[in-house]
Amino acid sequence: MIVNHFLSPALSQISSCPSDVVANFDSDNLKTYKNKFCYMLVGNQELDYKDAETFCANNGGGTLFMPRTATQNSLILNLMDDAGVDRPAWIGISDRETEGDFVYADGSELELNAFNVFVNPIFAYVQDCVALDPSTGLWNKYRCANTFLSNARRPFVCQYSI
Repeated sequence: MIVNHFLSPALSQISSCPSDVVANFDSDNLKTYKNKFCYMLVGNQELDYKDAETFCANNGGGTLFMPRTATQNSLILNLMDDAGVDRPAWIGISDRETEGDFVYADGSELELNAFNVFVNPIFAYVQDCVALDPSTGLWNKYRCANTFLSNARRPFVCQYSI
């Protein structure tokens, strides 16, 4: 794995995560950040982007993970590494509303840019959703939903405000 683990964010106890998330999901896949966010890696259930969004909303009222700092991005890479998740995981970034204008799941502008610039641009206009690639630590664009040519099911990371 080519991930740089230079991480030292202020972590707090997972008990500050939403109680239904703590009660119903493996605590090994939960991390908190600066007592502000709780992150849950769902690595054992792969969904397409929309279903992953719905899962996060229905389980604790969250969104897909919105990495605003390199530290947050690294925290999730470490969580994926610890859980043995080696496939790219959906995060809360897309350009579904306006082609080429990637925004966070809450509609706000990107504060961090970790896109992989060394990807094949063919059919980029139909690759509207973003996943975090644990092998590079970068974001890649993918189709949001399944087609007869591609499987859009991936692990994903939910984010909850504390």
